[in-house]
Amino acid sequence: MESILERLNAAGASGLVDEFLKRVSLYGAESGIGYEHATMVNEAPFTTKFSVTFVRGYDMADSAVEVLRRDDVLTHQHVDAQSVTFRVDLPATISLDNPIIGARRVAEAILSLDS
Repeated sequence: MESILERLNAAGASGLVDEFLKRVSLYGAESGIGYEHATMVNEAPFTTKFSVTFVRGYDMADSAVEVLRRDDVLTHQHVDAQSVTFRVDLPATISLDNPIIGARRVAEAILSLDS
């Protein structure tokens, strides 16, 4: 996260930092896993270095993305939603506009800079 914030600042986009962090915090929040930068920045999952070989951003709200969602599990009262795990296997192409390919285009879409 810190390297992303540093890049935003270096690119003269420091005014987008708060909005970026706000939007990142929403990712996974409905399942109780969200990310709060102020308190989680130094936790191991967020400090691990990795190398990006390609970037592909999927619009998971697209009706063509057919995955099990938390609300699907919650409708079954005898299932502990916290105990369910599964792997998502998305195809290279869902539709003409999904996924978005490339780091810059994905970042612009997340920050709504493309509209």
